[in-house]
Amino acid sequence: MTRELTGRDLHEAARKLKLSQKDIAKATGLSIRTVNRVFNALGPVDVRQSTLDTIAKVVGIGTSPEGHIPDPLVVIDLPPSKLLTARNDLPDLFAMLEIASYTRQKAAMLEQMAKVNVHRTTSVSVRDNDLYFDWIGDGIRWAGNHVKGSRVFDLADAAVARAAAERYWKALITNDPVFQYVRTPLGLEFMALTIATDTRTLPGLVTITALGRPQF
Repeated sequence: MTRELTGRDLHEAARKLKLSQKDIAKATGLSIRTVNRVFNALGPVDVRQSTLDTIAKVVGIGTSPEGHIPDPLVVIDLPPSKLLTARNDLPDLFAMLEIASYTRQKAAMLEQMAKVNVHRTTSVSVRDNDLYFDWIGDGIRWAGNHVKGSRVFDLADAAVARAAAERYWKALITNDPVFQYVRTPLGLEFMALTIATDTRTLPGLVTITALGRPQF
């Protein structure tokens, strides 16, 4: 339960993840007005518990109610060509797809993505036939200094780790862009685009994510 949380708690958690009220509204399906009202509450937030829980999960401080059976992990593969019709809704993902059309060098891609949205970009390396995070953008809820250099499978969120690893290996094996919709057991929805880099020399990956459900 998250009833004891205040608007300030939620606002601060969102700030650390570089999430705007618009980002949270998109990720939760709530109106910006509702998110604004929650964030500006001076004391305990006067909204339905489900609304508070939903926002808390997105900003990374929510927990599942005791005895609650988590929802299943949902991962849906989408053709990258879908980004052509969603370029206005998913501009960061579309930008990386365009960048990948003329370079697959990780350093060059990361340099360009830093100009697009460094906060939701992830860099991964392949070492000893395993996947390791170089770094995770600070706008991603499981980011942190402790993640840098760690195995992808060592993420605390096992469901997210498994989905990420499968996406990364698929991109490496096919050498094609992998575009997916993901819904985690806690109800967090996001889109992810992963590109394999330097596949013949130092294999790695670059990923960009966007919160929310797609509207094609």
